[in-house]
Amino acid sequence: PERVREAFRTLASHGYNPVRIFFDTCGSGPTCIGNPNGIGLNPAYLDNMVDLMHIAGEEGIYVIFTANSVPEEGGYWTYFDQQINQSDQRFGFSDFRNADWLHPAGLEIKRRFWRDLMAGMVAREAPFEVILGWQLTNELWLFKEAPPLSLEEGLVTVSNEQTYDMSDPEQKRQMVIDGVELYMEEIVAIIKEHDPEALTTVGFFAPQFPNETEIGGNWYVDTAPLLRPDAAVDFWDFHAYYDNDIWVDAMAENFGMLGYADKPILMGETGS
Repeated sequence: PERVREAFRTLASHGYNPVRIFFDTCGSGPTCIGNPNGIGLNPAYLDNMVDLMHIAGEEGIYVIFTANSVPEEGGYWTYFDQQINQSDQRFGFSDFRNADWLHPAGLEIKRRFWRDLMAGMVAREAPFEVILGWQLTNELWLFKEAPPLSLEEGLVTVSNEQTYDMSDPEQKRQMVIDGVELYMEEIVAIIKEHDPEALTTVGFFAPQFPNETEIGGNWYVDTAPLLRPDAAVDFWDFHAYYDNDIWVDAMAENFGMLGYADKPILMGETGS
């Protein structure tokens, strides 16, 4: 706790007042967020998160808590594997790749994770007033070379129970947008059920079009259609680095943010 307090004081002394913190990157073990001995989350880890929130409040720091995925422990992925391999096998899904965003089981384990997290915060009387935002995920992307994105034919039914024709590039693109929008809507609703005044966000690195770039390699990102006035999140978190093959103005065009003013955009990661 004192190391955290000193870090917050140092940041505050340089004029910073928000800190973005990944809270679920620890994979497995007794000090990670997933419960190593059962279902759900590790109570001791949630205690630490709330303790950090109190320190932040005392030092004048606001926190963006950023999720990366779903914990390896706690039973979430056990349910996921059982669903996609047995109970709810669907054409277009062969493993976790893309299924974690587009298959109903992927959406369900994210629902369970966020319900467990937010209920744990409420039970510990967490000082929600120090939270600048809950970040649904750090960088949301899919695998271009895994089904269903790799398919060139066939009908795929995703988490919204709508069916899309993989021979139609526009339907394939819409499938991803619809799946991401449903994910945002569902998780934001869970967060605000427990923390009604919460702000929410989600992160992305730059898409690879219309300006060609190697950013993301074989990963797929598409943000422009998401930038709507009625989007579920309260602000966006776009990541732009200066050591890439296109400049920030081209990245901004790829994000779809030129002329966009409906919601704030935060650049939560940058560097060179």
